[in-house]
Amino acid sequence: MKLTQLLAPVALALAGTLAACNSDTPTAPGDPAGASAPSGDAREPADGPGAVFAMTNAAVGNEVLAYARAADGSLTFRARYATGGRGSGGRVDPLQSSKSLLLSNDGRLLFAVNAGSNEISVFRVRGTDLTLVERAASGGQYPNSLTLHQDVLYVLNNGGQVADRGNTGLGSITGFVVRRRGGLAAIPGSTRAVSGPDAGASQVAFTPDGRTLVVTERRTDRLLTYAVDRDGRAGEPRVQASSGATPFAVGFAGRSTAVVPEAFGAAPNAAAVSSYELTRGRGAALRPVTPSLRTGHSAACWIAVTPDGRFAYTTNAGSSVVTGFSVARDGALALLNADGRTGLTGTGTTPLDVAVSRDGNFLYTLNTGTGTVGAFRIAADGALTPVEGAGGLPVTG
Repeated sequence: MKLTQLLAPVALALAGTLAACNSDTPTAPGDPAGASAPSGDAREPADGPGAVFAMTNAAVGNEVLAYARAADGSLTFRARYATGGRGSGGRVDPLQSSKSLLLSNDGRLLFAVNAGSNEISVFRVRGTDLTLVERAASGGQYPNSLTLHQDVLYVLNNGGQVADRGNTGLGSITGFVVRRRGGLAAIPGSTRAVSGPDAGASQVAFTPDGRTLVVTERRTDRLLTYAVDRDGRAGEPRVQASSGATPFAVGFAGRSTAVVPEAFGAAPNAAAVSSYELTRGRGAALRPVTPSLRTGHSAACWIAVTPDGRFAYTTNAGSSVVTGFSVARDGALALLNADGRTGLTGTGTTPLDVAVSRDGNFLYTLNTGTGTVGAFRIAADGALTPVEGAGGLPVTG
């Protein structure tokens, strides 16, 4: 419904800095986490109020922060809500992931990982008001990413990770049925391993048709796909090489294009974004369309796609730049700006996580270098114009 799309919040989460996104030796203390929300179904012609949520990942007690979004896209802090679980704490971006905070497609439920207590928290959402309705074991160790299709939720457990010291065990995915009131019931036989120990799995994501799960592995430079049966149970993974190094996240443009940012190990000005065509059927393979189109900047890790699938945006954490791409019908990518500078978040802001509003009119960045959320209006041609964001977040850059 139009009203739901206009009022549906964007989920944005606190994340780390350049080093955490691309390497295993973070250099600055902080209290962050990483995630963002799924895209909506269609771009609305009119703007409406909404909300933005962020997660602290605090080891002493994880919290979600709520911000009201005005019709012009500007943000105002409203409240903070305890998840009831523990984050991992540690240094910058110990989760090293995307989508650790996830909003349901109807905007009624918000899901958060508690990496320090191996749990998932579920909130009921009413505007900027959150009510905790569930805490459930994640089915593994160190949950760091979530994905939802209809009433099936999957969590990526990175497997025995110690914050900032790498992964000490085998990661896995596990599925849950989401009950009407937000309760979670584990799906028997749904747990599947990633490709191997210390893979650095960063995100799990349903394809738009819900028949396949995609997992990115930043340390192995691999992409995994899992067929999902009618009961929501994942099969064994299909493993393929990524087009570029350090694939961190994945977004979808339309029903058949996957877009993957590649950090290339934080090498200066080496970041890129690749696109893939999803083959048909369960357990779809990823066929490269545009391999490793360079942004011209450093450390691209997160990705956001507009609801109409026409534009994709990645944050270059090492350059404080947002790079925008047009996405053709066949999945081909093209830079919106030849120099890769579609949006500037400001010197030293270290933009990390990125999200697009459900109406497709606004883009938000998590700027951990300054403890702010950056905000931009998205024009019809994909150009970005800054609007008033918000502060008050931990400075971790």
